[in-house]
Amino acid sequence: MRSTRPISNRAGLPFTAVVLTLCAANAESAPLSGCYIRHYDAAHLAAHPTQQVREVALSLAPMSGDHGQWAASGTLRISVKGHKGYRSVSGDCTQKAGTLTCDGDCDTGEYRVMFSGQASVLMTITDRLLLQRDGCDDEDYFELKPDKENTQFLLHSAPASSCK
Repeated sequence: MRSTRPISNRAGLPFTAVVLTLCAANAESAPLSGCYIRHYDAAHLAAHPTQQVREVALSLAPMSGDHGQWAASGTLRISVKGHKGYRSVSGDCTQKAGTLTCDGDCDTGEYRVMFSGQASVLMTITDRLLLQRDGCDDEDYFELKPDKENTQFLLHSAPASSCK
């Protein structure tokens, strides 16, 4: 027979400590490598008409050797409504308190990556992104500004070949 007695605060303390420890462990383990993707279908985009992003692919690779503050390199590839193909931002990332902060080469913007559990990451655009096709000299870029529908994207782990 199951007890209906409330659990005392003292009994709840060990459980709370375990939960906080697990969350802290996840917070410190930001991924330094992998491929993460999110594709939005027509039904989702119809329900969110101001969302400009059709697909996001994030490729992360750890830095080898001594690169000072840089922990990983990241390439963010995005497909935008009304534009053919993909545009991208590449750059290096620092790691602090379980979050990667990635700065695009050639002042193309900034985004953050935080491990979300279950082989997923939450990618947040913190500054505008200048999405390019042909690197730093590309003047045909698309500027993606963070707003209600174009700021955070939950990306899921995928095979590395999906990010190429």
